[in-house]
Amino acid sequence: RIRFRTLGETKDSFLKIIDEINTRNYDLDDSYMPNYQILETFDDLYCRILFKAEQILVKPNLNLTNNVSSTQKTVPKLPPIELPNFSGNNKEWSIFYECFKNLIDENPDL
Repeated sequence: RIRFRTLGETKDSFLKIIDEINTRNYDLDDSYMPNYQILETFDDLYCRILFKAEQILVKPNLNLTNNVSSTQKTVPKLPPIELPNFSGNNKEWSIFYECFKNLIDENPDL
């Protein structure tokens, strides 16, 4: 992963070196014609490495996403809880509270 992170820097360094070589060769010989075949070869290799590295780095993330998705899919959906409405009448409070406590508050599945 470290080499992948520095791949762009490696490419930049390579291009600078090629420029220096071409400049020095031109300084030595005015009729020098630079050969760009090495740049095309390097660029092709760079793109292939970048493509493969991204595939390798993305694949674990896809597996992680798939694992999370499959984990979420295996969680059963709970049926709706039918809790009676509290009318506000003090006499009905204890019945409502006991239902709420048993169905929701103390339910370990929620």
